Amino acid sequence: RPWQLDVSGIDSNDDEKIAEQAKYKNTGDNGVWIDNEDDLSELAQRITQGQLDGEINEISLDLEAHSHRTFAGFVCLIQLSIRRPEKNNADSSGPPDISSGYDFLIDALTLRHVIPAHLGPILANPNIVKVMHGADSDIPWLQRDFGCYIVNLFDTGRASRMLSFQSAGLAYLLRKYAGVDPDKTHQLSDWRRRPLPEDMRAYAVSDTRYLLDIYDRLRVTLQNHSSPDVSIASVLDRSK
Repeated sequence: RPWQLDVSGIDSNDDEKIAEQAKYKNTGDNGVWIDNEDDLSELAQRITQGQLDGEINEISLDLEAHSHRTFAGFVCLIQLSIRRPEKNNADSSGPPDISSGYDFLIDALTLRHVIPAHLGPILANPNIVKVMHGADSDIPWLQRDFGCYIVNLFDTGRASRMLSFQSAGLAYLLRKYAGVDPDKTHQLSDWRRRPLPEDMRAYAVSDTRYLLDIYDRLRVTLQNHSSPDVSIASVLDRSK
């Protein structure tokens, strides 16, 4: 299973490793904006081919929705990140694009009717772990708005509760594992705004950029836990 890969190379006592990785990730890159079907198709092909080539075993996801003064609300933005190399070898001569970026902001307003065709198969692919935090509300949004179903979900919030951390919030995990103090300014912002201001893009990207690193740390902690009831498999089962 994908969650069984690569844990041996992570030192469970080395909390400085992920903090060091976070330094190069915090470069002011506010993600690649995707608002047309060609770009979405290219991203989907990159992830699908990456999984077949053994390069992409997991992705991190989050959603931003608008529900103020609406009967049911709707998803406005999908954040998606893929794993970066341990060293930042990206070309700094220009902004990242679909082929070179690692963090993506998908305009769910413009692409509402094509998201199921392009993202649906990826979200349902059992060979790709979907890492989310506190996905209890996001899962129904994906199912209702796009008919997309998540298969093989690892919820970092559920892992935190299983490990009895002092907090199950994402902010706590970001501070603990990534050395990042999250900005919560835009928790209640209007995500229908277009173009999306840079500060809102930065806020959105931060929700998924570090999740795969946090996932790595949590996997090792779970694998080394003394209780057989506290395990990676248990988190995956409770995340269903």
